[in-house]
Amino acid sequence: MKKYNCGLLTLSADPIHIGHYQIIEAAAKDCNELIVAVTNNPSKSHLLQCDIRFELVKKCVKNISNVKVIASNRNLLDIFLEEGCDVIYRGIRNDNDYIYEEQQTNICMDLLNKNINIRAIIPNEKFKYLSSSMIKSIISQGYNLPSFYAPVYVKEILENKICNQ
Repeated sequence: MKKYNCGLLTLSADPIHIGHYQIIEAAAKDCNELIVAVTNNPSKSHLLQCDIRFELVKKCVKNISNVKVIASNRNLLDIFLEEGCDVIYRGIRNDNDYIYEEQQTNICMDLLNKNINIRAIIPNEKFKYLSSSMIKSIISQGYNLPSFYAPVYVKEILENKICNQ
């Protein structure tokens, strides 16, 4: 039996990469249903439109049966409450991520005036320094590191987008 009924993982996934995929896989093993919400982060300048990122994430996780991917402009708490989730999953790469997520957790609990189950997931050591920004930079400089992409067609879409700017 899984620990949680319905989990939530939000990402901007611009683009999705192997670190994201590992976090999704781990979270999916911990709950009956995992909602992966592809969102627009107002503090980031997105290369790919939300509908493209949504489709890429859907393709990447199509073989994980208990994952439902949604695109949303709602904030994390609204998605959590409206989808009936009982746990939030967060990917943690480093100390800065941990501090940020701890602050976010405290704010969420204060706003809802209740405890929220929040689970931190650390990706494989090989990929824990990886970010979507780094992937975009690698591609724009003409390098190819296929082990970072999840899956390879993400690279092709990015190359087309970056080269046509």
